[in-house]
Amino acid sequence: MLIKTSSVQPIDVKAHIEVAIRATMTQVVRDKFVLAQVVAHGPEQWRQTFMGAMRAAGLRPDPCEADRTFAFFCEQYQRWFTAPAARVLDAIDVVTPRQFTAQEIAESLELESGSTDAGRDFVYGGRTKDEAMRALKGEIESTMRVESEP
Repeated sequence: MLIKTSSVQPIDVKAHIEVAIRATMTQVVRDKFVLAQVVAHGPEQWRQTFMGAMRAAGLRPDPCEADRTFAFFCEQYQRWFTAPAARVLDAIDVVTPRQFTAQEIAESLELESGSTDAGRDFVYGGRTKDEAMRALKGEIESTMRVESEP
């Protein structure tokens, strides 16, 4: 089906849908963790996710396409894993980032903001703000003099 737009070239909707589906399939299969998640959640969850993504992209969803892509994912999963997807996911150790304490957060904010003596020392290199600005101005002027001299 071709749709005429304001531009000269018509849009081939079927080709656009195929490209979107192929891109989705490639992304899922590339990441074994995501592939295991898709298979573990089952065909109904995948159908809902697929249909929602197609609608969000402005494309007309087809439940048969969702079922075919899920079958493809199951085949790909079986190539990589022999255990059920839920067991594979249970075996994966997901590392969670360390939670910082309120004191650590407050200390980092003080240091980065320059609102404390330690922060000003960090920002201005142990000098006052005026001293640091004068030193910076002197460095800029000396650089300009060197560049302007023949």
